[in-house]
Amino acid sequence: EKDLPKKIERLREVCAKLPPESYNNLRYLIKFLAKLAEHQEVNKMSPSNIAIVLGPNLLWPRDERKVSLMDMASASSVQVVTVMEPIIQNAHSIFPEGKGSRCSPP
Repeated sequence: EKDLPKKIERLREVCAKLPPESYNNLRYLIKFLAKLAEHQEVNKMSPSNIAIVLGPNLLWPRDERKVSLMDMASASSVQVVTVMEPIIQNAHSIFPEGKGSRCSPP
């Protein structure tokens, strides 16, 4: 995808706006999921599969009362994966180590 660097930068900017505790928790979880995906040949958990399984637990509509269960299910299969998969694939770019990182490595 030609706009991938722009998308990664935008995801980094959005994550950086989180409160420090939320940022640190998300960073730790995403780095763990990226490590899990490194072993996808054995565990069958590719970034896409991880995004499908765990993404709906991390991202949901602002007002769940206005969204039907069917809408949430169809949205999660496309929109959530579209956000979560590149975050997992680019964990080290979105949550850099060293200078400028908001917490020490786990």
